[in-house]
Amino acid sequence: SNIKSVGEYGEVFEYDDTNYSVEINQQNKLSSIKYQVSSIKIKELYSNYYPLPKSEKILSFKNISEIFKSNNKKISEILSPGLEIYKEDKVIFFKHSWRNEIENDLSGIYLLIRESVVGLDKVDRTNLDEYEENMRVVLNQNIKHVLKFKKTS
Repeated sequence: SNIKSVGEYGEVFEYDDTNYSVEINQQNKLSSIKYQVSSIKIKELYSNYYPLPKSEKILSFKNISEIFKSNNKKISEILSPGLEIYKEDKVIFFKHSWRNEIENDLSGIYLLIRESVVGLDKVDRTNLDEYEENMRVVLNQNIKHVLKFKKTS
């Protein structure tokens, strides 16, 4: 066993032949428990509990651009109801029922998407200052494909 000071956060207790450590804060209360899992164990856990992402299901940049130029119903097929769009200092999200948003665009998201795709064909997808594409992994949720279109000059 080993006890290490972590300064203002208290002490960490590490135990021999275990895969965890415990942090106790300066008020002598449990602050955290850290589990360490080997990369082999992570792969095993991942494959047992989370499906492997299927890259063939990810739409191409061209397909996404075409969909964003279509009608609200078609656009909604690739959006998440929890979508958030960050524009200037505002967060824009769906504020009404999914059906109402598709039919009436009360939150203005579909209009914003259509306005935003103008000139999308000019985005240099190899320039990280203009475009970023990645996967977002969140516990107990499906893996999300994320496209970030950054401000261009």
